[in-house]
Amino acid sequence: MTNITVTVILVVRRQAHKWTDPSHRRHERSSRAHVILAGMFCDAALILNAEARSCDLAIAEDGDLAIDTTPVTPMLLSIGLDARALDGDELPDGRTQWSANPSSLQERRGSPGDALDSDGRFAGSRLWLLSRAKQSEETRLLTEYYASDSLFWSEDMTGNAAEVEAWWHARNMIRLRCSVAGEAITISKRIDR
Repeated sequence: MTNITVTVILVVRRQAHKWTDPSHRRHERSSRAHVILAGMFCDAALILNAEARSCDLAIAEDGDLAIDTTPVTPMLLSIGLDARALDGDELPDGRTQWSANPSSLQERRGSPGDALDSDGRFAGSRLWLLSRAKQSEETRLLTEYYASDSLFWSEDMTGNAAEVEAWWHARNMIRLRCSVAGEAITISKRIDR
């Protein structure tokens, strides 16, 4: 059953990508988005535990992995994974939990899967760079920017950019709401400074 699921995911992804290829853009933008939405999302479902600020795989009633056909799982992955910091990004305190050496390869984080993206785009978000930021309007705006940047795929896949809103929920706690194709997630992030 697992092999069939993986095969279905690959076929659906390939079909959805066909519609984002410029040579196949014969339809109007709105009708193209409607056609893509019919079958573009097919992922192993993640369940968000808001209190623990973590995700886990969802198990269906039959004991198999649950399949998510909404943009929720891709949104959780895009926001939850740490994207590689760009060369000009200021790192929090110049160190990470993995290394005290600022010149370390691990210093800039990132996903091993980034090497597989032929377009050179990084998976995840750079929200981790804000872990030692001050509670300010600049930090709130950077939160929205980093979240929007991580959801770059939304416009290609649905025809509409992701809607992102951030606000200070409590002292040193920022709340982020992201919406893609009518589906929304709300998560919190601790700012430790």
